[in-house]
Amino acid sequence: LDGLRDRADVRVIYTGSAAEYGSGSRLLEDGAPTPGTVFGAAKAAASIITQTYSRLYQMQTVVLRLFTPYGPWEHPRRLIPHTILSALGGEDVRLSNGQQRRDYFYIDDAVEALVLAATAPVSPGTTLNICSGSGIKVQAVVQLVLKLMGHPVRAVVGALPTRSDEIWESSGDNSAARRVLGWSPKIRLEDGLRRSIAWITENRELVGSLT
Repeated sequence: LDGLRDRADVRVIYTGSAAEYGSGSRLLEDGAPTPGTVFGAAKAAASIITQTYSRLYQMQTVVLRLFTPYGPWEHPRRLIPHTILSALGGEDVRLSNGQQRRDYFYIDDAVEALVLAATAPVSPGTTLNICSGSGIKVQAVVQLVLKLMGHPVRAVVGALPTRSDEIWESSGDNSAARRVLGWSPKIRLEDGLRRSIAWITENRELVGSLT
């Protein structure tokens, strides 16, 4: 940001996170950051710095607060690829209680939001939620993945401890992104999961090597 202070022609897009908010449903951009994790605090701090540069130096900045994108190239230890890889390997999927809610949207929709944020007319310092607009329980997502794969293994609920800093509710309101960018997610969860299953199945060795 400091290196770009004098570049009025450059727009900086910062990928923030729903973790900046802490826990909540249908969260709006004007809510005060109350992160419940160190990761969320770091993301919130970077968002504030980005917005401050915009105010002080009239820089073109946009903060996109991504909720839970998923799809190809996702880290294998994240929920959806972990579930798919476990099913492909014939291993039951071990979960905590699975009651956490997350706001999932497919990676192609995330890419579209980033491109629009970089190219559409957007006021400097704008912050936008990028999300589906509704939360779904982790347990339900795992069960849907296994259903689409023909139930090759079981989901074992309660097999893992719950994290001490767990965020139980996380979903956002995407009306500002619709209004400012003309963006809303196009790919339904079930269709996105089918694409993820197909891609990970075809690239199983590659996915397993991602770090």
